[in-house]
Amino acid sequence: MNAFGELRDSFAGWSEIVAGRGTAAQRFVLSRPGLAVAVGWFVVAILLSLVVQSIVVGVPPTTQLLFGIVAELVTLALLGLGLRQALRWLRAETPTLTLLVPTTYLLAYMFVVSIPLQLLSAVLGVVVLLLVALLIGRAGQVLCGLKPMAALAVAGVCVLVLVVVPNALYMLLLLFPSA
Repeated sequence: MNAFGELRDSFAGWSEIVAGRGTAAQRFVLSRPGLAVAVGWFVVAILLSLVVQSIVVGVPPTTQLLFGIVAELVTLALLGLGLRQALRWLRAETPTLTLLVPTTYLLAYMFVVSIPLQLLSAVLGVVVLLLVALLIGRAGQVLCGLKPMAALAVAGVCVLVLVVVPNALYMLLLLFPSA
């Protein structure tokens, strides 16, 4: 497997998803190794985001950096669980990886794109989140054959996870005394 080739193919896959081409799934490696590569790019995007934020705001303590990375990985894992449950509830015959692998790449793109946008305004972060939701819904239609309302339901589950889980983890962290 070539991680850079998979990243390149993910861009092509997402342009096919946006265009509504049914061949988009062929651009992604929809297996556990393919998911591992997508998660690797997701971590790279997180690290890039942390570097830029550290340059602008200052370098936070190492424990805070590690917690941030772990929180994002927990969010991604719960997003996978949410996708699986939503697809099961909708009785979609599509395996979870069919939607999780492209969504992981999309979230990595989101981190990279949101870096300059959040420096301009926090409201633009909300715009990026809404765009991600629309794109996940579109992927649900193209890759899983979901009807528009079902695809929006899956996208809604994803937005709930992406908003609630990081906030819940942050509140959980507040329960522990600082050093």
